[in-house]
Order: sequence, then C-alpha cells, then structure tokens
Amino acid sequence: MTSTKRLARLVLIAVAAISLPLPISAQNPNIAPSTSSPDTTTNTASGWILTPAISASTAWDNNVFVQGEGDEGTGDLVNIINPRLAASYDGRVSAFSVNYSGAFLLYRDLSELNSFDQRLSASARRRLTRHVTWFAENAYASVPTTELSGLVGVPFVRTGSRLEDFRSGVEAALTKRTTLAFVGNFQWIAFDNNPAFVSQLHGGQGIGGEASLRHQITARTSLLADYGYQFAHISETGETFAVQTTEGGLEHRFSEYISAFAEGGIARLDATVVGQSRIGPSIRAGLSRRETRSSLQVSYSRTFVPSYGFGGTTQNEELLGSVTVPFARRFFANAATAFRRNEPLTIGQPSLRSFWFEGSIGYDVNGVAQIEGFFGGAHQIVDRPGGVVNRNRIGVQVVTSKRMRIH
Repeated sequence: MTSTKRLARLVLIAVAAISLPLPISAQNPNIAPSTSSPDTTTNTASGWILTPAISASTAWDNNVFVQGEGDEGTGDLVNIINPRLAASYDGRVSAFSVNYSGAFLLYRDLSELNSFDQRLSASARRRLTRHVTWFAENAYASVPTTELSGLVGVPFVRTGSRLEDFRSGVEAALTKRTTLAFVGNFQWIAFDNNPAFVSQLHGGQGIGGEASLRHQITARTSLLADYGYQFAHISETGETFAVQTTEGGLEHRFSEYISAFAEGGIARLDATVVGQSRIGPSIRAGLSRRETRSSLQVSYSRTFVPSYGFGGTTQNEELLGSVTVPFARRFFANAATAFRRNEPLTIGQPSLRSFWFEGSIGYDVNGVAQIEGFFGGAHQIVDRPGGVVNRNRIGVQVVTSKRMRIH
C-alpha cells in the first residue's frame, strides 16, 4: 500500500470516528474557512446530484468572548464538527439547488460557550418562455456572534444573530443584445434578547426592489443601468428608512477569463431620524478573473445603507477581495478579506471601521479528502471608550465529501 493510500485511509477513519450522531449545524467560515466545500456544479445532463460532506477542525480562538480593548481577553481551544449537504437538480426548463451547512462548536475549557449555528440557502430557476425566466433565492443564518453575521453598522459582540434574505424576480431577453430584470427582496434581522447590548442591537425588517437593464454594445462591452429602492424598519426604535439609488455604467470582458465593471450614480435617503432628504454618491466597481481551478475577485461599493445596530442609516463604504490559487500537484491556497467603513448620519451615533481576513493552505488527498491549515482574523474600531476589538483564530481541519448522481 502506498503512503498516499495509507494517508487517505487514516483520514477516512478519523472522520468516521468523529461523525457521531449530532444535531446538524452549519459551517462557521470565520472560524474554519474552507473553499474545498462540496462540489455542487452540474453538467448538461438532467438529474439530481447529491453531495454529502463532513469536516472536523481544531482551532485556537484568542478572544472567545469578543471583548473590547481594556477587557482581559480570554482564549480557548474549540473543536468543530461540520456536517454539510448539497443537492442540485438540472432539468430542461428548471434548475434547483439547496445547501445546508452546520457547525457544532465544542470549547475545551469554556463549555458554557458551546453553540450550534446553521446556514441554509436555496435557489430555483424556471424558464417560462423562450425569453423569460423566473428565479428565486433564499438564505438563512443563525450564528453565535455578530462578528460572523457581517451586518452593516453592527458592533462585534457575543450574542446570537439570525438573518433571513429572500430574493425573487424575472429576467427577460428583450432582444439579442438587451436584457431586463426585475427583482424583489425581503430581509429580516434579529438578535438574542441580551440586556447588555439592548442599546447597540435593534434588528428589523427590510423590503425593496431592483430593476436592471443590460445592453450589449459590442461583443465585449455592455451598458449597465440600475435602479433600486429599499425600505427598512428598525424594530426596537420604530425608525424607518427609505433609500433610492440610480446608477449607470459599463461592463467589459477583457478575455475569456477576465472581466470588470464600474457604475456610478446618486443615492437619496428619506429617514425619520435625519429629517430632510439627503443625497450622496453611489458607486460600485469590480474586477474578476476566473479559470478552471483559480479565481481572483475585487469589488468596491459606496452608498447609503440602513443600520440594524446602533440605529440610523450610514454611509457605507466597502472593499472586498478573494483569491484561490492551486500550486504544485495537489496543494491549494485561498484567501479572502473585507474592509468596511460606516459613517452614521444621525448625530451622536459612533462610526465603525471593520476588517476581516481569512486564509488557508490545503492538500488534496487523492480527491477523497482535503487537509487544511487556516487562519482567520477580525478587527473593529468603534468611536467610543474600549471600542477596539481584535479576534484571531488559527487551526487545522479535515474535509471529506462524495458527489453522487441520482438517475
């Protein structure tokens, strides 16, 4: 038996040993980032594809209570069991996919922090006519800290967060070069009832819609035009916000693998807490490179966004980036980063600057499993005493999955 086969067998035995019956939970990407998730891609053949998977990881967390500067940080070792299931269907006129991922977090010393978070997403598409397609998407997450939710204008604290995001609409090919899409959306955000954070976390609901026009000018360049409306209601304060954005720009495909877009326009805010309407710039831009096994993406945006944290709408500025790079024969590396700056429009509310980074290096064991070492960090500055929060995690994980076609 070769050394590679021995290693693959040991990995399978280790995963089987830890896969005791547990409540199904969802992957916690901020603790154990992994891009070696189940392969849910489909080909042109119709039918169902199921991809069960499981991962096990051990990580050191240097700030388990998500405490700010001035408080004594507490670290602990956390073991994570992460079962996952992906299912997809590709038919002649319909397509459907669902992904469920969970994480059962077990702390070595601080067992009172043991938690069970979940992430579920589903999408569906159906071609109604030759030129019209209906689609719907829904995502749900329940996570133990606000840091993991990534919500705009929300401070990093250790309290449960629940999010629901639903989108549905139609897209139509008006001509060979022009497409038009209408999308409606609904968001719901809630936090655990924790008296310590009642003034910082409010939750609420949002509803809105978008209209997008794409016109192909040349074989590589398209004209973009977008309009969006978002209405939000903050549960605890009763405040309401309405944001309208109008943007226009261009998208260009430099090659088969590289494309970029840029849009600019104006955003109008009407809110009960700011009195008269406000108008500001709305900007979006991005660059992407995608090949078979590698990818690079960078994007920037700036506009008004309702805040479900301190309350009030913020001028949100965001920079995102991610990269996946294979190297050698079976090795791969992944990294993702995000920077966000929130400037409140309500007098007396603090501004926030947040930064996330995740990275991993892994080895593919004969297509049977992946072994990864990872690092994740989060940093936030809130303009108030003790408002600097730093949290870092480092560890190792094993992931195994099996892709199966159901005829």
